Amino acid sequence: MIREQLERLLESHLFRNSKRYPNMLRHIVERTLAGRSEEIKERSLGMVVFGRPPDYDCSADPVVRMSAAEIRKRLAQYYNEPRHRDQLRIELPIGSYIPEFHRSEGNPPAAVALEPLSPRAEPEFFHTEAQVPTARNRRSRKVVIAGATAFAAAAAVASFLVWPESALDSFWRPVLVDPQPILLCAAKSPFSPSQPLAAGQQDSNRAGIAWADVVTLTRLALLVQGKRHPLQLRREDRASFGELQQSATILIGAFNAAWTMRLSDVGRYGFEHDGTKYWIVDRQNQAARQWGIDLDNRNSEGKLDLHEDFAIISRVLNQRTGKMLVTVGGLYGFGTQAAGQFLTDPKYFTKFAARLKSGWESKNLQLVIRTEVIDGTQGPPELIASSVW
Repeated sequence: MIREQLERLLESHLFRNSKRYPNMLRHIVERTLAGRSEEIKERSLGMVVFGRPPDYDCSADPVVRMSAAEIRKRLAQYYNEPRHRDQLRIELPIGSYIPEFHRSEGNPPAAVALEPLSPRAEPEFFHTEAQVPTARNRRSRKVVIAGATAFAAAAAVASFLVWPESALDSFWRPVLVDPQPILLCAAKSPFSPSQPLAAGQQDSNRAGIAWADVVTLTRLALLVQGKRHPLQLRREDRASFGELQQSATILIGAFNAAWTMRLSDVGRYGFEHDGTKYWIVDRQNQAARQWGIDLDNRNSEGKLDLHEDFAIISRVLNQRTGKMLVTVGGLYGFGTQAAGQFLTDPKYFTKFAARLKSGWESKNLQLVIRTEVIDGTQGPPELIASSVW
């Protein structure tokens, strides 16, 4: 019955025009039916299904995780069609590469019993037991009862079912595939409020968020909510490392954001400063300071006189947190706003996506953004450099 249902799935329009996703789905189903679930791990899937070498870096090449997310989405689309709802269900739970098999909900509650399987193999992406949903931990390893898992899987991919395909979608897909609420953090303003402190009150508790970061936070929050994905808002200095380990995180700000500076030591591009001079460093050419500003530049009225600003956009699977991390930070506020605009307006990402190295959709990515500043107003964002690994 399971193999017959697998063939129905693979013959549907959702799978038949692809090679990658049918190959992976067939492989994990057959391994599970053969009682060899202990072989279903991220590295082995990368080697057997996708032809990766034995020593390939799973963190830098998340092809297995990306393919699993796409399979979950397509399975949800298939079973969402009325004519398929009474069929036996093949599902791929969030946090696992081992498929589960369920009778249709219209039949009496029952499970599809298989030969005893080894304990569930979690992908290397998950580092702690606490990150796997508790309900699944309590389930029997040998049989699976139809019900709540279907709703959890559907909720995890619901946002993608309404997405038109675009370059911007491809950027956000590895971030929003995590069903946990995204942690969205804006940096604390470096300036203290003008009002006097109350007795015993700490200044750090009253500091606000710079206007450029507020604009960027609003843009990104609206994007995430528009994809019907849950989120949590934090001021960056109040987000704990434990929280960053629980879900994908978006950090807004650079020099005023401690977590950005602490977690941005990987990749080709980074932030540096010397006194009032701030710049983006190319770690493959440390001597170059072509992308920088000087906060000591003032006009005749003593106001800051900038004609351009720069920012780094980074999307990486962070080794320390084990989760996807997006950083959006400019040398000054104009750069941060331009980067936020680049990440939320499809026309900008589409315009420059052709410049990116092939395969960027499923790899770590850094973008360097430039914006012109005229009379204190930020211009449109422009992609001037990129790194994919």
